[in-house]
Amino acid sequence: MVTLTLSFSADFSQTVLADVNWITFLNLRATTLTATFGGHQIDGVQINRFATIEGSVGINHFQIVGSLIHAETLSYINWTSVDEALYLGTTGDDQIYGSFTSEVLSGLEGADSLVGNGGENTLYGGAGDDRLITDRGVIDGGTGRDVAIFDVSASLAAVTVDITQGGAGRDIGAGLTLTGVEGLSATLTSLGDLVRGGTLGDVVFAKAGHDLVDGRAGADTLLGEDGNDTLLGGAGNDFLDGGLLNDLLRAGVGDDTLKGGAGADTLIGDDGADLLLGGVEGDRMTGGAGADRFIFTAMTESVLIPGSTQPDTITDFQQGLDLIDLSRIEAVGGIHFIGQTAFFDGNEVRWRQTATDTWIDIHVSAGIFGQVATIKLSGLITLTAADFVL
Repeated sequence: MVTLTLSFSADFSQTVLADVNWITFLNLRATTLTATFGGHQIDGVQINRFATIEGSVGINHFQIVGSLIHAETLSYINWTSVDEALYLGTTGDDQIYGSFTSEVLSGLEGADSLVGNGGENTLYGGAGDDRLITDRGVIDGGTGRDVAIFDVSASLAAVTVDITQGGAGRDIGAGLTLTGVEGLSATLTSLGDLVRGGTLGDVVFAKAGHDLVDGRAGADTLLGEDGNDTLLGGAGNDFLDGGLLNDLLRAGVGDDTLKGGAGADTLIGDDGADLLLGGVEGDRMTGGAGADRFIFTAMTESVLIPGSTQPDTITDFQQGLDLIDLSRIEAVGGIHFIGQTAFFDGNEVRWRQTATDTWIDIHVSAGIFGQVATIKLSGLITLTAADFVL
């Protein structure tokens, strides 16, 4: 193993440091030390990532410059809260990985990826479309189309995220401040959070708690997981999954997929060709404008037991546009449409009407016995085989 120890002023700019495993910087004074590495030196190809930076009395400033910086195994000795470590990128596309201390990562220009790695860091994206990853500290995207990536699931308090109001720096809670970002990928707390996304496609894992998540513009992925959640897709082709309990999912403009999960959910497609999957328990589904598909994957998803369970309800079925998809229900030989005829054999679907509503009955398995599922359509509709995907 080759070790390089620097305890004095030196210029190694014309020196090739090949196969160096360890660098130690000793007795930093009140001036700023800048270590500039060319190419991939600091990523383990030439310098094997290991460095010890030992401070002295006074303010210590340490700076590494490069396009690919891995600082995970840096060690700091005799540093205080007034000391500063800066990892500085270039005008190109940089990858900078911080250590586990509090430090500053700055990408400058280019499409940069900055990773805080657990410390209470300050990340500056600068110009360009950047990805900024840290769970504590400050994320400042700068100019461009930037995405903040964070996990605050360990927080003991709920968070409020509204990245459209982060121009001057917004403290969302959990020790994190966001500024100048246009999209996010976030894992939230279990305490009931409020999130309003930006213009890019957001990814939000809401965890437990009764959350309100508004994706706004962009192709968003919003996962409610546990809790009575409200998920709003906004404009864009969104994917909304309510998870457990009773959720409200509203898609907005675009071709969206809404999945209720377990619980009595409300699904609203709004404008666009949407896919609506209610899931288990009695769900209420509204396709809205556009050619929508209401998808049922199991007989247990829509069961009518008077006084006990309610079936799924489709509030606005439009013949010639919308479809009821039963093709994913397990039935040997498929399910057959029999109009208003009484069930005779297994694997059949029929319809009937009451005073104000249309009902669809599905019977699966051989003979007159087996599972029966029921779907309610608001209004009186004369159904045909063309209304189904079987």
